[in-house]
Amino acid sequence: MPLLRPVSAPALLQTGAKPLKTRFEELKTAYPGRRLLIVSNTAGALSHDPKRILASEVESATGVTVLSHRIKKPGCGDEIMAFFAAHPETGVTAPHQIAVVGDRLATDMMLANTMGSWGSGSKTASPPRGRRAS
Repeated sequence: MPLLRPVSAPALLQTGAKPLKTRFEELKTAYPGRRLLIVSNTAGALSHDPKRILASEVESATGVTVLSHRIKKPGCGDEIMAFFAAHPETGVTAPHQIAVVGDRLATDMMLANTMGSWGSGSKTASPPRGRRAS
């Protein structure tokens, strides 16, 4: 099953947690190419990152595509499906083929729910409250 990986991109870049980095590398191996996708309300969100500067930094640091999207999570499901439609090599043709792994109930899990995708919450990727990366 292809995997969509929305995670707080700045938090991902700042984490030094070896288990997270190890698991991320395993995901990149299991879901190569465009089958693994980062969806962030910071990097790639055109209202926040219109020139894709943050998105490029995250892509460079992770080796994973960052979705450019006009509508922030949880409302960008159509843009996610358009991404996969534009990349048929991923094999994704329907939302039920996507697993959303994220750190926020109100955005990531709501996105999975409204899309009809699988959702899994993770606390590891979130910075502590009050220390959110910009």
